[in-house]
Amino acid sequence: MKKICVILLFSFKLLGVYAQENTFKQNFKEANTLIEENQFKVALPIWLKLQKQQPTNSNLNYKIGLCYMESSNQKGKALSYLTTASKNITTNYDPFAHSEKKAPVEVYYYLARAQHLNYKLDKAISNYDTFRDGISKKHYLYKDIDRQKKYCDNAKIAIASPIKTKITNMGNVINSKYEDYSPAILFDESTIYFTSRRLRNDSSNLYTTEIADGKFYEDIYVAHQYNGSWSKPEPININTSGHEAVVNISSDGKTLFLYQDDKGDGNIYQSTLMEDGEWSYPTSLNSNINQKSQETHAHLSPDGKSLYFVSDRKNGTGGKDIYVCKQLTNGNWDAPQNVGNAINTTADEDGVFIHPDGKTMYFSSTGHNSIGGYDVFSSKLDENGNWSKPVNMGYPINSTDNDLFFVTSADGKRGYYSSYQEDGFGEKDIYRISLENETAKPITLLAATIEIHGYDTLSKNTLLTIIKKGSNEATLTYRKEDGSFSAILQPESQYHITYFADTYTKEEDITTPATYSKLKRKIILNYSEPKDNSSTSGAEIASYQEYFNYNNKSINTEHPKYLNVINKIIKEKSTGKIYVSIETSASHVPTKTFGSNKNLAKERAKDAKSVIISSLASKGINKENIIFNAIKQGVNGPEYNSDYNNKSIYEKYQYVIITIK
Repeated sequence: MKKICVILLFSFKLLGVYAQENTFKQNFKEANTLIEENQFKVALPIWLKLQKQQPTNSNLNYKIGLCYMESSNQKGKALSYLTTASKNITTNYDPFAHSEKKAPVEVYYYLARAQHLNYKLDKAISNYDTFRDGISKKHYLYKDIDRQKKYCDNAKIAIASPIKTKITNMGNVINSKYEDYSPAILFDESTIYFTSRRLRNDSSNLYTTEIADGKFYEDIYVAHQYNGSWSKPEPININTSGHEAVVNISSDGKTLFLYQDDKGDGNIYQSTLMEDGEWSYPTSLNSNINQKSQETHAHLSPDGKSLYFVSDRKNGTGGKDIYVCKQLTNGNWDAPQNVGNAINTTADEDGVFIHPDGKTMYFSSTGHNSIGGYDVFSSKLDENGNWSKPVNMGYPINSTDNDLFFVTSADGKRGYYSSYQEDGFGEKDIYRISLENETAKPITLLAATIEIHGYDTLSKNTLLTIIKKGSNEATLTYRKEDGSFSAILQPESQYHITYFADTYTKEEDITTPATYSKLKRKIILNYSEPKDNSSTSGAEIASYQEYFNYNNKSINTEHPKYLNVINKIIKEKSTGKIYVSIETSASHVPTKTFGSNKNLAKERAKDAKSVIISSLASKGINKENIIFNAIKQGVNGPEYNSDYNNKSIYEKYQYVIITIK
């Protein structure tokens, strides 16, 4: 009997050991499969659980170190595990065997990278050498060793001469426990747009996570700064259940550039700020820009005539390159040109940003003299249109990890970017940088407020018209969220500025200095002021109204009534200023072509403005004398009742009215 009990007890122990080993094997296999699928974040807790059972198992420590190295902001934790793993190495490594307790020779490569990220640069260089000694030239990592060692050498030089700066986390009002990145700042720093993979305030995206990484899809958020404090970020109106990522915003704050994955194609889209403060339906940039390649980033030059973008298309200098397109007279983008070898390297470039001075480019690169991963660089455009040799922004702005999506303030004294730092709130955070050694850019920031005497609110069509002397184009500047206006003016230039609300204006001429300055204006428009013939309240010279067919936005310039209006203007206003008001309307009949009826009305106004300028200029009118004081767009008429053919109901709300004074 005693013998039977002993046998049974021994059998139960064997079964327990077998069950434990079988569980270990299953978990090992599951975690290995997750790594093969690049699911490092999901695999990590499994490896940690197994490592608790076998703390000195070099293979398990290697797997854990690998997972941490693939994380966003926990790479520093890899160092201790990879150090342990490096104590027991084999050249006959079996990655699929749960019984494998040794680490592969590749552990030296990842240990060196972890040491590099932790600023243990000499040790990193030593382990890169050890790794190279243990592999053949055919190894897939062999060619990368010299590049990684160069990063370490560059880092030693940069750290020995740190730049004077202060890097501040934007705080938990802007940043969350999730990923927050790719800031786009209005040049006066009043508004920030950024990409976030956070849970929405209403939890509407709670069950819409990406299968690949288990994270929420990207959304675009906006926050405004009032009296030095940021408002709570809110999602903008064009977010969907998929990915929407902001890449940049134009200098005038009216065009938002977005990245959309497009099922792995990767393209740049743009959205326009409408009169009601909402963003229009995003539209893809043309085929000169978006091709069967990855287009990841874009920025518009301050004058709106050059679009810089990032692409990994064929025949580039390296992986991802920066390209530029010039705008044609018809508004389309010309064929792109590579910005050249001064900027682009055989590595990758990304995150291009053109400063409001139009002469300074900031971008990130894994080439040049990077100290690790993507570093931020700056370059200057000379009088011949050539970019200077890029300058590394220095340590500690650049870290040994990736530093991307750098943008600056108007004076160039402050920067914003996203960075991986272990003391952050989430996996990526947005940081504000004080560039104390930078000289202020020689531009003038016009900051204006307009008040109407006796009224608490401003008219919706309140705006500034800015005309640079010697230029044929006027810049319309609309009010911002807090009712103020701002604009960038170039140095040593003369401008004519018109402050407009309803039918009343004030005008002034200013000359900008050669250095950075901030010009503040508080304009009070008094309705009781007398009106003179030079203002927009002068007598009406002519007016023109045209009704559109469905989805049409173009004025018929051959129509006899239109030609009569143009001839009448030439006859009565061949000299002096011509004041133009435009009102456009779209019905509620849905439009796929323009995304929304608000956008259709806006396009009609844009087309009308272009046509008027072209028609009058062709008759010898100086474009500087054509002032657009009021441009109104709206969607009017009855709600659509699925009766498209009932044109008599809807067509009378598809119109343009042009009034000339």
